[in-house]
Amino acid sequence: MNFSGYQATSAPGDEPLDGHQQQLPPAQQIQIDELAYQMFEVEALPADNVARDELVRRWGYRDLVQFERVRYSFLKHWGTPMGPTLRHFLWDNSRAQPAMLRARERKEREKMNAHVAANADLVAPVEGVSLDDYARACLGAASGNFAAVLGELGMDMAKYERVAAGWNAKMAGDATGTVARLYGEAFTRVR
Repeated sequence: MNFSGYQATSAPGDEPLDGHQQQLPPAQQIQIDELAYQMFEVEALPADNVARDELVRRWGYRDLVQFERVRYSFLKHWGTPMGPTLRHFLWDNSRAQPAMLRARERKEREKMNAHVAANADLVAPVEGVSLDDYARACLGAASGNFAAVLGELGMDMAKYERVAAGWNAKMAGDATGTVARLYGEAFTRVR
């Protein structure tokens, strides 16, 4: 990152390891998952230090330089040295990768929730059958208990076919894949 306009003796990450001023995040003890999420949020913004600075201040950091110092403090403990300064460290995949994946999942979940909130009809029941109940019916079909499950759900075969066509149309018409993902989660949940 370019830190022009900030008063610092050296850019975060350029200090020698023994000279790194370790800094705790604003909330005292941030978890690696939260830092990973914050890193992705900052990196998603255009390379504009003003916008990035505003974002990290909302999280309680003094400025973007402090955020970067916190990031490098974590990297010092969660990374692997590849050179003389923290800028030459790489995140240790065996320890940091799960946190990075959880942070990406959190971001995707937020996008999905926003998409559903803006398009509530995507998950509205089809003929009174929720996505969970549709998943339950599909599981019944896959497990050989189809007739019993349809009876429990108050459906006959004709209604099931209409409901299936309705949910499949919603999945096919959703370019974001949100409905299909929610269906997969519902199918897993009803097992």
